[in-house]
Amino acid sequence: MRIKTIATGSSGNCHILTTSQGKHLLLDAGLPIQDIKIGLDFDIGNVDGCVVSHCHHDHAKSAHKLESMGIRVFRPYEIDKAILKTQIGDFAITSFPVPHNGTPNRAFIIKADGETILYATDFEYIQYKMTGQSFTAMLIECNYMAGMIAENDHREHICLGHAELSTCCDFVAQNATEALKTVILIHASNSGCLDKDHAVNEVQAVVPKATVYMASKGLTVQI
Repeated sequence: MRIKTIATGSSGNCHILTTSQGKHLLLDAGLPIQDIKIGLDFDIGNVDGCVVSHCHHDHAKSAHKLESMGIRVFRPYEIDKAILKTQIGDFAITSFPVPHNGTPNRAFIIKADGETILYATDFEYIQYKMTGQSFTAMLIECNYMAGMIAENDHREHICLGHAELSTCCDFVAQNATEALKTVILIHASNSGCLDKDHAVNEVQAVVPKATVYMASKGLTVQI
């Protein structure tokens, strides 16, 4: 399984999971459709589908464009049910709610190629313990550090809608098993609210046997 970041952060979010058979699943579609096509190297025919975490533009911008191209888009935040499961091509997907400052929002557990992957973004906290999942990879938000947002104009939205470093660390520490190989920190603040190197080191300290990355445009990780 390969994970590629096309974009991450408040200006747009989209990641690609690719199986050993070359099938793709998009994680969010918060970019112009042309940017997504470029990120896919125009391999549109092998896109099984897309999951969208919530309705905000930086996550859902091109969802309708993908549907117009015949690609299935899964928007579980539109359905009033806690746990939703679906199969999109080679990908078995379970979604569950996470709080995002009053906006319906979902995280995902995705299974394919013998891997179990968590995708969780734009959450204040995750209210579930999931050690039974034996995640092999986590794409998890690490947006800000509490001591760095005192003067930020968007403090309330940041605190109620995004994951603080200690929240991210605690979830990773509590839900990591021996199976965990890769942690990718996503949706980091670009407004001076996160020391990215410090964040990577802090998360690495709680999962020393895994490899921790800070997502950036073009990052590609084999798990």
